Amino acid sequence: MGSNPTPAAASALTSDAARGTLVGMRSHCGDAGPRHAAPSVETARELGDAGPGLASASAGAVLDLQRAVGNRAVVAMIARHAETSTRDAVLSRQGRDAGADAGADAGAPPAPRPVAQADYSAAVALIQGRNSTVYNLLSRGQVGQTVRARTETLPLSGAAPGGPTQMEFRFDLQINRGTTRLTAVAEFDRRDEVISTAPPLATVTQLLPINIRDRAPNATASDLADALLHEGTHAVLHMDRLFAKLAPGARNLQSPLQASFSSYLTRARQHPDAANVELQLEAFIGLTPGITAPQSRRGAAQVFDRVVEERFAADQHLGGPAPNTAIARTYIPNELVNLGVRATASDVTVARAITLMTSVLASIPAPGTAPATPSTGSADAGAPPGGGAPAPAPSGRP
Repeated sequence: MGSNPTPAAASALTSDAARGTLVGMRSHCGDAGPRHAAPSVETARELGDAGPGLASASAGAVLDLQRAVGNRAVVAMIARHAETSTRDAVLSRQGRDAGADAGADAGAPPAPRPVAQADYSAAVALIQGRNSTVYNLLSRGQVGQTVRARTETLPLSGAAPGGPTQMEFRFDLQINRGTTRLTAVAEFDRRDEVISTAPPLATVTQLLPINIRDRAPNATASDLADALLHEGTHAVLHMDRLFAKLAPGARNLQSPLQASFSSYLTRARQHPDAANVELQLEAFIGLTPGITAPQSRRGAAQVFDRVVEERFAADQHLGGPAPNTAIARTYIPNELVNLGVRATASDVTVARAITLMTSVLASIPAPGTAPATPSTGSADAGAPPGGGAPAPAPSGRP
C-alpha cells in the first residue's frame, strides 16, 4: 500500500485545538502555491458529531463547530495545463534595434500586475447572464476590501431567560489581490464561521475570501470571469451549508445552486462504484494512527462530496465535457491532505479510488447533455484510468 500518514498528522487531526494554517490557495499537489502553503489540518471534532442546533445556541451552549477544511489544495494541476504564466516565461535577451537604447532589453515580457477594481467588475459583469446567484454575491465585491454581502436574521426558539432571541447570519465577502503565489487564476478559501451567543443578538459571521492572482498581460476578462464563476459557486455552497447546519428549517435561505448540487450528489451516490470509492478512502484514512473507524468513514464521505462539488463548480463555467480524470486525480489527494492524511495520487489505494471516482464523475451528465450509462471502474474516454496525467482544462479554469 502507499506511504502511511505521519504520526504528527494523526496527532493534529485528533486534537481539538488543531487548526490548519490558511495561507492562500489550494496546494494543488505541487508547489506551495494554491490553497495553502502548508497542508491544512482537520480536527477530529470536525469529523465528529455536529454540534448543538440553533436553539442550543440561544441557551448559550458552546457550539461544537464543524471546522471548515476548505483550503482546497488544487486546481494547479488542472490550471497549469490551461494557462502559461508570463512569470514562468524565460526572459531571454533579444537583439536590439539600431535605434534602441544601449541598455534596453527587448525580450522581457511585461510583468503581471495586481487586479484592479475595473478588471474585477468587467469579469463579474460577464457572469450576470450565466449564473445570477453567483453574480448577486460577487457583484458586491470590492477589490482589496471586505464588505458585508448578505445579512439574514432568524428568531431563536426556546431561548433561555435573558438569552438572545434572534440570530443574525453575516456573510462578509473579501476580494484579495496581489497573491502572486497562486497557480490558478483565483481561489475560494473556506474559513470557519465565528459564532457569538451573547445577548441580545446571537451572531454567526462567515468570511468568504476569494484570492485573485496577479493579472498576466495577455489575460482576458473572460479568463477571470470563468475563475470567479467557479470559485463563487464554492462560496455560495459554503453559505448554503452554514444555513443547513445551523438553521435546517430555513430552506428558503439556501440558494438554487444547493438543489442542483444535491442532484449531483444523488446521481454520484447511485453509481455502482460510489460505495467502493468510500471504502478505499476509509481504508487509507484509517492507516493514520489515532483516527477511529467512525472518523475514517466520515472523512471518506467528506472527500467524496467535495470531489463531486469540484465537478459541479467546473460545470458552471465549462463549455464542454468536464475533465473528470483530472478532477479526481487532483482533488482526492488534496482533500486527504486537508484531513491531515499524507497522500499522493501514486499511493495504491488512492490510485484505485481515483479510478473509481473518475467513473462516478463520468456518470454525472454535464448541463444540457444526456445522462451517461454507468460502467463500473471506467474512466474518461481516451484518458488513463486514474493514473495518467490530468487532462488539459479550458483556458481560464480556476
